[in-house]
Amino acid sequence: MKFVSPVLKRLVYPCLSRSGYLRHRAATGGLSVVTYHGVLPMGYRVSDPNLDGNLVSTESLRRQLRLLKSHYNVITPEQVFLWSENKQELPPRAVLVTCDDGLLNNLTDMLPVLQDERVSCLFFVTGAP
Repeated sequence: MKFVSPVLKRLVYPCLSRSGYLRHRAATGGLSVVTYHGVLPMGYRVSDPNLDGNLVSTESLRRQLRLLKSHYNVITPEQVFLWSENKQELPPRAVLVTCDDGLLNNLTDMLPVLQDERVSCLFFVTGAP
């Protein structure tokens, strides 16, 4: 994972952004998904940029959510479910926000920002067997 993530962040995502592919896909309908891995805990010092680089500060999260809301229609997981069942259409430029990994501070630090910004998020939490 240490190799793949830096390649995605430094090569693949910037190339997709510069090409306009993602903007074109969002403008032509369908669903876009923005995935977070969590937020940096208050006072946390980054020790491994390859791992910690997947986390954003709470202020960065807030700015990114505001940017998403200003240019896209941020939708709820329920809307995605109804769309997948052909019971509802998605608005143009629909974006679903998700969060992987299930870190504790997703609840303590990330959720309050999501609530303040009135953005729903689909959390994927892994558990031990």
